[in-house]
Amino acid sequence: AQGRKPDFICIGAQKAGTTWLYVTLGRRPDIWFPPFKEFHFFDTKFDEIAVAEPPVTLNETKASGKTIPQEHTEPSQVYLDYLKRLGEEPMFNRSWYKSIFSPAPKESICFDITPEYCGIGDEGVRFFKEFSPKTQIIYLIRHPYDRLVSQIKMNM
Repeated sequence: AQGRKPDFICIGAQKAGTTWLYVTLGRRPDIWFPPFKEFHFFDTKFDEIAVAEPPVTLNETKASGKTIPQEHTEPSQVYLDYLKRLGEEPMFNRSWYKSIFSPAPKESICFDITPEYCGIGDEGVRFFKEFSPKTQIIYLIRHPYDRLVSQIKMNM
């Protein structure tokens, strides 16, 4: 299948700083991110809670679908076609996941930031290790009190 796999996957708890990392690293020219912060590939397949619910589609990722701040330009037809393909069936298979990273320049470092991957369980970890053995994992943690304060502020 065409495409590539990410060099790094970032997982972690809610309100642990994954969006901050996404925005901060997204400003670097040598790092490439997909157009949406969270793609939910591994947790849709292996997280017991996520598997019990219908898969999230790209149209439903309002909270997760933050894009990296860039200069405003009209998107090219190639880019629009790429986005359209990401929302077409079949989704959440190996080829689909690799296609997410296909537009990345060869020399760039690719990231997937999806905090929920931390709940994929043993079967998911085995799948991940077999499917993407060279991908490094970054696990963001934060003091529970600070996470709570951040959640309350967001809800207000």
